[in-house]
Amino acid sequence: MNSIDDHILELSGEATIPQAPAGYKSGFIGIIGRPNVGKSTLMNQLVGQKIAITSPVAQTTRNRLRGILTTSEAQLIFVDTPGIHKPHHQLGKVLVQNARIAIDSVDVVLFVVDGSVEAGGGDRYIVELLTHTKTPVILGLNKIDQQPQDAEYLDSTYMQLAEPYGWQVVKFSALSGDELPTLQQLLIKQLEPGPYYYPPDLVTDQPERFIMGELIREQILLLTREEIPHSVAIAIEKVEEEATITRVFAAINVERDSQKGILIGKGGSMLKTIGSAAREQIKS
Repeated sequence: MNSIDDHILELSGEATIPQAPAGYKSGFIGIIGRPNVGKSTLMNQLVGQKIAITSPVAQTTRNRLRGILTTSEAQLIFVDTPGIHKPHHQLGKVLVQNARIAIDSVDVVLFVVDGSVEAGGGDRYIVELLTHTKTPVILGLNKIDQQPQDAEYLDSTYMQLAEPYGWQVVKFSALSGDELPTLQQLLIKQLEPGPYYYPPDLVTDQPERFIMGELIREQILLLTREEIPHSVAIAIEKVEEEATITRVFAAINVERDSQKGILIGKGGSMLKTIGSAAREQIKS
């Protein structure tokens, strides 16, 4: 197994990991691709629960978030990485470096592209990065639900990227779930026999407070759009649980004082809207 093993969650004594049956498979799958091709939506759909935030704002994903799918055949641990692009600032460089590290730290790379448009320079940039890895690569054409009726030309632009390297290609829709069972089986075929790395009922290795913070950040990005950069950070300071209500106290950290007014809004209106929207996501 790769170096990513070193980061496996330390489980408490209450959470026991059963022994996997004979022939069981397991492994880590890195989901990579340009920003906004649907990587986080895909991982949420595969694990059956929202653990990664989605937003039209590029570079929403900043952490190598892990989603866990356990089936009767295999345990697939998905690593959702930041969108890969040519960075223009220091944060962008760090995010892209994280994605590059993930490429060589997993058992399979799932290279996700936007199948509703033809392949572009950003996709070719990632192909160049992947030529330097020995990790098996599967090319996933997402957003087939948004393809025109005659999509052969769009598909061919991606086939041209995959053919020189013998990559397997699969088409699917992360949003609707179409053809995801086909993708799942293709990924399982690439895995080697292995143990359960996590308890079968776990869907992520991230703590609950981290997920809460990410859901709050998602609403900030959705509601403020370009006014608040993706570098906004959330710190969950306290969680009070009572019989009928759970109170979450969070601090929002921004880069500039001028952004505070945008987040608060007139009479606190924006902050109230963000809180209400995030509360609905956390409850679900």
